[in-house]
Amino acid sequence: MAALAASISANGSGRVDGDLFKGSLEVSFVYLNSKEYDDAKWSVTQVHEVDLMSATGLAEIVREKEAKAAEYARCDAYWLLIVVDWTDPGQEQEISAQGIKVASNVFERIIVYKPGFENIVEMWP
Repeated sequence: MAALAASISANGSGRVDGDLFKGSLEVSFVYLNSKEYDDAKWSVTQVHEVDLMSATGLAEIVREKEAKAAEYARCDAYWLLIVVDWTDPGQEQEISAQGIKVASNVFERIIVYKPGFENIVEMWP
């Protein structure tokens, strides 16, 4: 942990790239608050694991939006942005395009965004 702290000490605030601590099995997430405090201390917090984004659930959202496409203003290309609200327990999930293929006849790109984590996944159907 000391080596990790030293390697990120000059970084700005934000999530620390998981590659920097992938050898530490006990650590699953690191966030650096680069603001200095007089009484600064390391803190340990509990985290929980959530399910990976469901390919079926994502496909259902895409189909619902495709069904409304006739109502959209005429454009040369349509992109679909899906926002995952991590504060809603019903939506909390890890997002990844790995192993997920969603075809669309309407959308040129499908973008899944999880605010607060700078987590963005782009898919090209």
